Amino acid sequence: MYKYVCPPIDWFYGCMSLSQFLSKTSFIDNNFGVIEGLNELSKTIKLLTSEMKSMPMWEGDIIGDIYVFALPNPNSSTMDVGFIWKQESNGTTFVLSPIKLDWLQEYEENIAAKAQLQKELIKTNDNIGEIPF
Repeated sequence: MYKYVCPPIDWFYGCMSLSQFLSKTSFIDNNFGVIEGLNELSKTIKLLTSEMKSMPMWEGDIIGDIYVFALPNPNSSTMDVGFIWKQESNGTTFVLSPIKLDWLQEYEENIAAKAQLQKELIKTNDNIGEIPF
């Protein structure tokens, strides 16, 4: 998944909440289709939670819902889902996309720099009060 840390976004037109996505997802197919569909859904949710935990700059809080969006996969005839959510403390918006979003490239490039700065700030705060000799 491609990770993007973006300035605040207030409206998520064209997306549905994760709860709507889960309630509207149907797995009616052949006998094995239901099981395969549930396995894919389980993989998607595990991927989401794993990626959220490793998202730079995310403080662990969410305002509103986690939203789901779909993009056509350029390498197959399927639609792949991505996720977007907003942090409560400062409105930062996070995007996990299965497909690279070129117009958000500048945000992707800044993730490493922001994460490094955050680590340095934490390290600095941990060292406050230490005697330098």
